[in-house]
Amino acid sequence: MKEVKIGIVLPEDGREEISFTTPYKPLYHWESQGILYPLQKATSYTIRKGSAQSLLLFSGLNCLCKGQEKARIFSLEPFSIAAESCLEVKNILAGRNFHWRKEIHQKLPVHLSVSLDQGNMVLLNLLPLEAYIACVAVSEMSPECPEALLQAQMIVARSWFLAHAENKHPGWDACNDDCCQRYQGVENLHESLIPIALSTEGEVLVYENKICDTRYSKCCGGIAEDASHVWQGTSYPYLPALWDSKTLGGISSPPDMSSEEKAIHWIQSSPPCFCSPDVLDPKSLSQYLGKVDITQNYYRWEKQYSQQEILDLLQKKGKIQNIKEVLSLQPLERGQSARIKRLGIHYLNELNQKQTVEISGEYNIRHLLHPSFLYSSAFFLIEERDSQNHILSLTLKGAGWGHGSGLCQMGALGMALQGYSYQDILSHYFPFTQRIKI
Repeated sequence: MKEVKIGIVLPEDGREEISFTTPYKPLYHWESQGILYPLQKATSYTIRKGSAQSLLLFSGLNCLCKGQEKARIFSLEPFSIAAESCLEVKNILAGRNFHWRKEIHQKLPVHLSVSLDQGNMVLLNLLPLEAYIACVAVSEMSPECPEALLQAQMIVARSWFLAHAENKHPGWDACNDDCCQRYQGVENLHESLIPIALSTEGEVLVYENKICDTRYSKCCGGIAEDASHVWQGTSYPYLPALWDSKTLGGISSPPDMSSEEKAIHWIQSSPPCFCSPDVLDPKSLSQYLGKVDITQNYYRWEKQYSQQEILDLLQKKGKIQNIKEVLSLQPLERGQSARIKRLGIHYLNELNQKQTVEISGEYNIRHLLHPSFLYSSAFFLIEERDSQNHILSLTLKGAGWGHGSGLCQMGALGMALQGYSYQDILSHYFPFTQRIKI
């Protein structure tokens, strides 16, 4: 079975040490420079950076081993996904650069590789592909989700991974976070879920005999976005703009909310879609989301900023240092789901000269307009001005969570709760594709 390498601690995390605890069984080993050191069972250890690109293994205050810039931690026992047989790694970042960023402990199977990359600590988890895919499904969404949702998520995660259209981390296959797709170890992979994982083992979506680049996000807001409007050069027939509903249209009548008037009307409305509160009761939504997600209504949302808060964001995240006053924010181009592709920022500099800067790409817009990361770029602006026409506050009224292309996880959940099969879910979000077993 194919083995995959997943980044758990990344160079940009800036970690000075990594702590982990061994299980009661089986016995794990530390290996560096060809030296094998058995680790005690049910014991806490810490890996620290030493001088001259070295790794040090500690138990409490005692340094047990000194290695070079690479080491590995592994068991000689057969592979197991049982949580009680896995290493628990402490304080792993989840939601890097996103609004739900936090640290969590993760139970990780098989073996770990730790190294130094130009002085930065890197931790990789090496495990079989199918175990990884099953863990992704119950990291992205809760294991309490309907079977059809979990089956669809596994096939989409596997297809995205094997298509390998986004090589974000040269040297390993993917990271453990939303930059790629969530992998939070085996803790949520209950024994009852194994039959579900086996039912879709090896299944992928293909188009013209090629594994599909199956993108997905948390909530499309009622319209899935055409991939070409999100990632330049990414254009596939199976990633079109489409209604997240069986009643509002379909691929034969694609939506188009790219004009400002239509975008505002769409976001202000709340039509019944698979990802809408009409289908997903907000009171019960928390049981279906991933454990790091923040429960709220992402189908429609709003965010308000004062003039000073906008200035601070533009100075800190937009690197506009000479800005004195924001005059207006103007959407210049939208995709078919109303997501802004280009945003104009008009402002006065310190010399009271009018200036304009353009921000391109929904990702960059979301990064700029939030202390961590804005829910989506499908929003319109409401200005509050004083008697001198100066902006006092800006309110962003928006729709959706994420880029919105491909599978809408909340919409797929809505479909599953309404009795649709995983085949129905996949054919809805990825038209023109076929399922095959590889």
